Amino acid sequence: MADYPPFMNAFGNIPKILDKIKEAKTPERFTVDFLGTNLGFSGGSSRAFIPLAKRIGMLGADGAPTQLYRAFRNTSSSGAAMARAIRTGYPTLFSRNEYAHKLDAGKLGLGHGSNRLGEGGFHVALDRKYV
Repeated sequence: MADYPPFMNAFGNIPKILDKIKEAKTPERFTVDFLGTNLGFSGGSSRAFIPLAKRIGMLGADGAPTQLYRAFRNTSSSGAAMARAIRTGYPTLFSRNEYAHKLDAGKLGLGHGSNRLGEGGFHVALDRKYV
């Protein structure tokens, strides 16, 4: 069975949520309530960020922010933290090509329906703003 990252229909919200994470106080638990109330993303499509953040290691299984989450919030370690998060969340891509972060979607071999593999989130998170 394939091991797909969580599907996020509104992957355009990823950079916006990441920006807000840097501004907001680190919560004890990153919940739907925190996402809506503190970060301003109350829409249902933004809720998919939570399983994505767990997948990439920014949140623990219980929703508690990890050390990686804290490192991402620190401007001096933010890029390295996001690079580590992407490698954690997308190991299959990096096992195919250690330079996956430099490839376009076509060369990643994701093909038709690539958002199912999280391609949009992968490329949005790899925006030079974050890595």
